[in-house]
Amino acid sequence: MTALHELAESWRQWSRDADKEEAGWQTDFPEWSRLLAAAQRAMVGPFDETALPDLELVWEASEESEEMLEFSANERGTTDHWLPRLVLSSRPAVRWQVYESLRQADKAQWAHTILRDGLRDADNYARRRAVIALEARGVEDIGELSLRLTSDPDPYVRRIAVAMAIKSKSPELLRTVLSQLGDDPEELVRTAIAEASRLPAQ
Repeated sequence: MTALHELAESWRQWSRDADKEEAGWQTDFPEWSRLLAAAQRAMVGPFDETALPDLELVWEASEESEEMLEFSANERGTTDHWLPRLVLSSRPAVRWQVYESLRQADKAQWAHTILRDGLRDADNYARRRAVIALEARGVEDIGELSLRLTSDPDPYVRRIAVAMAIKSKSPELLRTVLSQLGDDPEELVRTAIAEASRLPAQ
């Protein structure tokens, strides 16, 4: 039994009766620093299928503190071999953090592919983080993407569609995006539409 698995099992047992009132309660685990260190050691080590469940647990448990996310982002290149598998997790908290960790990644095609696939993520928040990370990295088809996002069920993503259309500096695209959004039912999207409508002609 590895140190990671042993500590993860201890966390699972502890969590059954842990006080879950406060956000981030997961890191109140008395051995959290050891569990985190074991997970980070595994991330820079060779891929091991048997470690995936325990790594997913630590990524999800550190969602509030973002310690695994930051570690992965800072260790660019040494943890990359885990990310294509972690992003397949059934846990949205793991997936959105993987997307975010790729926001500042290099232009490697595999990272771009993960974020593109993230546009189909079933979880609204995870999908939103994939969109944000992809937009931050830069996309060549910003017009096509902004039009696609106007039909997203998440209003925050639809608001990003407006921002992308503005960023494209194409008045025609912006008019099309605003037209497709129409009288959006969500106030935050309607506010974005109104603000974009008042912009001077580009």
